[in-house]
Amino acid sequence: MPSRPIHQVLSDRPFVSVPADTPVREVVRQMSALQRSAALVTEHGVLTGIFTERDAAFGVLAAGLDADTTPVGAVMTHNPVTLTEDRPFGHALHLMYENGVRHVPIVRRQPPPARRGHCARRTATRRAHLRRRAGAARGDHGHPVSGLVRGLRRSYRGPEARRLM
Repeated sequence: MPSRPIHQVLSDRPFVSVPADTPVREVVRQMSALQRSAALVTEHGVLTGIFTERDAAFGVLAAGLDADTTPVGAVMTHNPVTLTEDRPFGHALHLMYENGVRHVPIVRRQPPPARRGHCARRTATRRAHLRRRAGAARGDHGHPVSGLVRGLRRSYRGPEARRLM
């Protein structure tokens, strides 16, 4: 899986995309309805930020802000690191590890970059867990993350792979 392009790994589930002036409570409702952990924030069709569950918890609730009046643009992560959908999935995992983030927005390579969705660490570990369960049925009892790392070793033969070990 780490060498597969991101567009093959991403599900076709819809993602949440909102303008920056949308109230936080409305964004969280949309995220909850679609069972998503992040929302892409756009202005005129261009990605300007990402709003995550952690932004809601720490940026709004812990800060004592009113979720009905606070615009998502005030608490989102501005100018997030992005990837194009043709990059390997292992590159997304590496980018999340290196930048200490849990979500990476995925964009299409079109001027201006069109939104495609986002890739979350939880997606990777869930898929690895399912593969592990399938492997256990065949007698292979490897750990899900070690399976990803083994795949990364095969995909990346440079310093990036060694830093993940």
